[in-house]
Amino acid sequence: AVKVWIKGFICRKDGRGAWIAFKAHYLGTAQLDGIANRADNRIKNLVYTGEKTRYTFEKHVSNFKQAHLDLAKAGNEPDGRSKVRKFLQSIKAPELQTSVAVVKSSQVYMNDFEATINYLRQSVLPLSSTRTVASASRISSDDLAPAKPPGLQY
Repeated sequence: AVKVWIKGFICRKDGRGAWIAFKAHYLGTAQLDGIANRADNRIKNLVYTGEKTRYTFEKHVSNFKQAHLDLAKAGNEPDGRSKVRKFLQSIKAPELQTSVAVVKSSQVYMNDFEATINYLRQSVLPLSSTRTVASASRISSDDLAPAKPPGLQY
């Protein structure tokens, strides 16, 4: 199924013209504005409240980076400070609030998105592992005994 906006170029065997029409259709002003608006809305709606099994800090960062790539494609890529400011606004996790305050007080972090992410990663609490009854039944009494220091005889 050949799209209408390319059909005329097939008869003339004009690949270049078809490519220009293809780009104009998918990367025209209206399309680029749509891409930028969706990326802006995604950034506005992203919220990180702490580690979850389906939404981790890394997933949050990945979503932000994808939105930044979309904005760059649309020609609206924000500067480093704007990226960091919006990223910090999206973080609602209590365990990261001290680190967020440190970032806000540092010119270096406030202007460097990657440095900010790397700094905040250090404060992300890992998911706590929950043990089930089935896994608890496999624990032996030796597992519960305190570890013996090396070199001591009992």
